[in-house]
Amino acid sequence: TLTRVNLTMERKGTGQYGIQAKPGSSLTITGSTIKPIQTDVRFDFHIDGARFVLRNSTVEGLNDLEYPFNGGGLFLKNTVDAVLEDNTINHRDTVAGIQLFRCRRTVIRNNVTTTPVRNNGRALAMQECHEGVITGNRFIRGEVLASGSHNNRFTDNELQMTGEAPGVVLPGSGYNLIA
Repeated sequence: TLTRVNLTMERKGTGQYGIQAKPGSSLTITGSTIKPIQTDVRFDFHIDGARFVLRNSTVEGLNDLEYPFNGGGLFLKNTVDAVLEDNTINHRDTVAGIQLFRCRRTVIRNNVTTTPVRNNGRALAMQECHEGVITGNRFIRGEVLASGSHNNRFTDNELQMTGEAPGVVLPGSGYNLIA
């Protein structure tokens, strides 16, 4: 558990570094800031099968990899009942600020996610995710993609789009509420 912590990542050598929660573990972050000390440095933030809560926090400097390789952005995989609430997620050069893969009952509420100015950037990417609640978020310059995802509720979200991004894309998905 991290509460009111300022965590700065500093790379002193080559190699990958980041935050990871593995199956069976639990990670709760509240009222904290996580970012790299150098603006050109990125880090991984992977949650795989762990219980996860991120609340009232700021996360910056996420990696730029896309699933199925390593999962860029804030990457949740195989989670149940994860909560992301009242956060600011700023990412540069990442494919998606928040990526979910095979997650169930995820709550994404009242977050601000800013996507870099570039084509095809995503604020939120969901693949095979079900029964989630995505509400009250501001997605700035990034589309929302939910592929193969069912029975999710997308309500009261604000998308501030620029360029030709399509907004909300739901290929192969069904029984989702968008309001």
